[in-house]
Amino acid sequence: MDILAYDYLKQGLENYNEMIGKPRGNVVVSYPTKNTTYPHTVFDEIRNIDNLVAERVASVGYRVDVYAKTKGKIDKQTIAREIAEQMNRFLTSKKLKRISYNASPQENDDSIYHIIMTYSGNLYEVRRTLI
Repeated sequence: MDILAYDYLKQGLENYNEMIGKPRGNVVVSYPTKNTTYPHTVFDEIRNIDNLVAERVASVGYRVDVYAKTKGKIDKQTIAREIAEQMNRFLTSKKLKRISYNASPQENDDSIYHIIMTYSGNLYEVRRTLI
């Protein structure tokens, strides 16, 4: 179990978000605060355990929550789906497999669109690479 792998992956996701121009103003955070703007993406590690089949390999899981509000004439669903697609592109390029995708349009009195995606993978701890 390599606890630093999450930090490297989150930094990579933040860098990718910057590189693609922060779509619709998206920011990547570990957890939202009262100052967090919309849209934003919360990236969290939900599993990091030793893989009993292979030595020095950990089974890892991550959760991505995309939150969006309507901006001008662009509705919240369109914004959330665009951002989710970009976040998915980065994470799958790192050999993580998306195992779920759920949308919830009725967050906060129907003013926020929320997409939840979960990912799973195996981490080779010696090189901090997903396999």
